[in-house]
Amino acid sequence: KPRGLVHRFAAIILLGLVRFSIRLILRVRVRGKIPKKAPCVIAPRHLSVLDPLVMLTALDLKKLESLYWAGWTGLLFTNPLSRWFSRAARILPIDPGAAPRASMALAAAALKRGDGLIWFPEGQRSRDGKLQEFKPGIGMVLKAQPVPVVPVDIRGTRDSMPPGQLLPRPGRVDLIIGEPINPEDFPDDEMEISGFIRSKVAALGEK
Repeated sequence: KPRGLVHRFAAIILLGLVRFSIRLILRVRVRGKIPKKAPCVIAPRHLSVLDPLVMLTALDLKKLESLYWAGWTGLLFTNPLSRWFSRAARILPIDPGAAPRASMALAAAALKRGDGLIWFPEGQRSRDGKLQEFKPGIGMVLKAQPVPVVPVDIRGTRDSMPPGQLLPRPGRVDLIIGEPINPEDFPDDEMEISGFIRSKVAALGEK
């Protein structure tokens, strides 16, 4: 359902606060651009809780209005306040344990409606800083609703705020946005799609 005025106004305020805070602490350099045309899936690597916040610096308000974020229910939908925040921030509830198929269907429905989706395919932060294997979820979504995928490499967020640290340290972060992957190039199998996208993200890390 479309958000009401209260949720939209709250989202604009939160976006401004996050961007101000990130730019106060981190020097973010963005290479490449997110396509303006929707729908697409944006697939960043995951090193730190800062990653989604840093991604906001590469997205303008108009693009954010056409994007959903995939969010774990165990963190973002546990109480009325977190559910309210998730609604304002356009976060979809994803439960890979209890209801994986329903979660993937919800994400695919958002793409079918013409919205974009930000999906962290590793599923959780990397503990050692290395690119992890991609979970099959992104392959399931793209098998049901093939759309272009934008690979994104993120560097520096782990140095600023590694797992277990409560507050970020000042530093520099690089966002490297790759060329969109055409859905016509996807393999047939869901797991192979996930692995194919991982190879594209890994290639950005070598540049």
